[in-house]
Amino acid sequence: MARCRCGATEGVRVYPMWPRKLFLCRSCSGEHFKARRRLETARLLAQYGDMDQAARRAEAHHVALRADTERPDLGVCTTRAPLAGRGAGLACTPQVADDVRACLEALAAQAARYFRDFADQAYRVFPSYRDRQRARGHALRADQRAVYALAYDVPWLRRLYRDRCAYCGGKAEHLDHVWPLVLAGDDAPWNLAPACSPCNLSKGGKTLGEWLPGRLADLTDDQRAAVRGLWRTWTAA
Repeated sequence: MARCRCGATEGVRVYPMWPRKLFLCRSCSGEHFKARRRLETARLLAQYGDMDQAARRAEAHHVALRADTERPDLGVCTTRAPLAGRGAGLACTPQVADDVRACLEALAAQAARYFRDFADQAYRVFPSYRDRQRARGHALRADQRAVYALAYDVPWLRRLYRDRCAYCGGKAEHLDHVWPLVLAGDDAPWNLAPACSPCNLSKGGKTLGEWLPGRLADLTDDQRAAVRGLWRTWTAA
């Protein structure tokens, strides 16, 4: 019969925690995993150091990201230049340019919120096996490409966006590098956003300005209105 460390035998679950198994009742499991989570967030806080400085770095990243996204010589969308690399008939309009800017502003606000609220809120969110797999996979790819990397907390990122895709508002299944790794984008909290599978796979190594207008064109009017509402919510929060 499984027995918890507190001696209880009722409601005991087995948790496979390599290199051993844990036998915990409901009460002890809650205490155990909350304590582990606090240690994880404390480790990240120590690595981030001055959170105001980290937030300023996130802001600088997004200032540069917006500047690069709006450069016509990169074939991105502005109100004065045609959109390169997209299907026939998709011309740049003020609405298209505004959508790209609105998305960038929402991502910048969420990146600042990641650091501002981390100490008080991140420990409340618990990582899943998929969260750990995502982080390990990104770390490996970042190392292979020798890009700047800073540890990040996947469950807290997902919580910030309420598991919504940052680009279409659907159910998020992946984490996307806003400025792609293949273009030497950072593997850091300020360059990550949850994305649904269709958005992440279609974006690939494209920049946001190259890809987002075409993705929005594939959505229905209601879907576009919904994601624009999400961007406004994230920016204003």
